[in-house]
Amino acid sequence: MKLYTPMINLALKIAYNAHSGQFDKNGTPYIYHPAYLAAQMDTEDEIITALLHDVVEDTPLTFADLEREGFPQTVLSALRLLTRDESKRYKYISKEKLYDYYIDRIADNPLATRVKYADLRHNNDRSRNGTLPQHDAARYKEKYDRALRRLEQGVAEREELLGKAADGDPWALFRVAVRFYWGNYGPRDRRKAFDLFSRAMVIGLPKDRKYVSDDHSELHAAYFLAAILLRDDAGVLSERAAPFWFEEPPAPYEDSDKEWNDNWDEVSYKQREQISLQIAEIFKYITGRGGVLRDLAKAEDIAQSIVLKLSFGDREHQPAITLRTLLQAAIDEYNLNGKITLRDW
Repeated sequence: MKLYTPMINLALKIAYNAHSGQFDKNGTPYIYHPAYLAAQMDTEDEIITALLHDVVEDTPLTFADLEREGFPQTVLSALRLLTRDESKRYKYISKEKLYDYYIDRIADNPLATRVKYADLRHNNDRSRNGTLPQHDAARYKEKYDRALRRLEQGVAEREELLGKAADGDPWALFRVAVRFYWGNYGPRDRRKAFDLFSRAMVIGLPKDRKYVSDDHSELHAAYFLAAILLRDDAGVLSERAAPFWFEEPPAPYEDSDKEWNDNWDEVSYKQREQISLQIAEIFKYITGRGGVLRDLAKAEDIAQSIVLKLSFGDREHQPAITLRTLLQAAIDEYNLNGKITLRDW
């Protein structure tokens, strides 16, 4: 390894203990695999990610365990992408399509991509598969060759998308914002996501009301804005304000008759749509975005109507406090403090 730091030492100890007693398909102690990948890496984050890339997927360790050990969010974000999730969220998609989705998300993250390249190449090494029956070895080779091609294609698409977003293309801005929201590029950055979603809506996204998982309409952007505003990672806004908004990447699906995101079952589609669009309107009136004049009174009226929907009229309920905090934060951020004050409600 080119670096040897306390965090790398910790990662090595965790990987060694976690994979103790495990062997690869060739009968070799499994720890040799992450150690081999780590030896090819250049930075501390890359080495740690390589050492730990299989511990959550293949051992009892959890992301909460790794977070308690103090590993940086850049590493944890990459590890979450490198760890395959085969939970019931993906019950409507075939294993092949799910693996493609897994590779596509890795391609968004440079750190995860670097480690996955090395992982696929090592998995595809004939010296590791020499004792397998010929048909099994051929099957694995086909799988890993295909994954490498898909990863390379995904990286090229990521660079093209970032270039288009830098040029102000609204569809590209929207897609990049989604990735910042989910944390695909690294630690989740909702402030960056909000800015990109807002720019996309100001420039102009389609206003159609059809909602499917790959739609890029204004309504879809409004959903993300609502999720950003009603759930704040820094703890400024209450987690209870909107328990029904999505907090995991939507699961891909192949059956169009099925609900594509099981996380949204608690609230009707119509209510989600109405509240999302109303929250988008609030910030248009606060900031003057979207061609409207700044009008805090109008923004407050909309906020109060949302409170009535969410809290059944109880204005001491958390959504009321949250939305008032939200409006005050917007006033502060846009340098309106002292010029506009909130009504007492």
